[in-house]
Amino acid sequence: MPGHDFVAKPRRIVVGLTTRVYPDGRKREFMLEALAANMPLDALRFRIFGAGWEKVIPKLRAAGAEVDYYPGTDDYAADYQEIVDAIPDFDYYLYMGRDEGSLGTLDALSAGVKTIVAPQGFHCDLPHGITHPFWEQEELNAVFLEIIGGLNQRIDAVSQFSWREYSRQHVLLWRALSDGRVSDHIDRSSDKSIPEANAAVRHESKFTIYKRMFSYRRILSAFSHVPILHGVRNWLRWRS
Repeated sequence: MPGHDFVAKPRRIVVGLTTRVYPDGRKREFMLEALAANMPLDALRFRIFGAGWEKVIPKLRAAGAEVDYYPGTDDYAADYQEIVDAIPDFDYYLYMGRDEGSLGTLDALSAGVKTIVAPQGFHCDLPHGITHPFWEQEELNAVFLEIIGGLNQRIDAVSQFSWREYSRQHVLLWRALSDGRVSDHIDRSSDKSIPEANAAVRHESKFTIYKRMFSYRRILSAFSHVPILHGVRNWLRWRS
């Protein structure tokens, strides 16, 4: 995320799968391979529980995804406990099979995890249990485009904010004030998504703008940051 000064970094979206795959392809794991071939997955982290994913995992990683793989052991109870412990950290539970339904869906919903599953079998008996339904590859691709796109939109909301940009905009504003070009500056820099507000500001006179900038409360606020004047600030607040 170039262009801003924020320390916080986005974490990857965690997508969990808790099923093994079979030679006949009944779990439709090929859909993940197709997904990886259709879009970058660098915003995702897959946590896969169950054997048989060795062919799929390299393709996910090649598309930019992180993958944690737990093929399982001979101790079913211990393996299941590991799954149960991990599920609350999923952002989404993914099941691509088209059968009577996945028991992992029940575990995911019990932990409050969103689901990406086919509307088939007992999945249809779970009120509000399917967050993102899909049947075919195009629909699955669309689900992940929406999920990844939502993350990118939130990141982009602050991508233009930086101390450098903040300073640059202030320089432009003060130059415009000095040269009497306030309306021109507002036309260029205002948010075009709120035209009514922009129009109101554009029609304000320079006197009105200066008056608002140097209002009593703004001056009081500025002086209130001087430690020695804190007592005066409190006295003025009490008087008002």
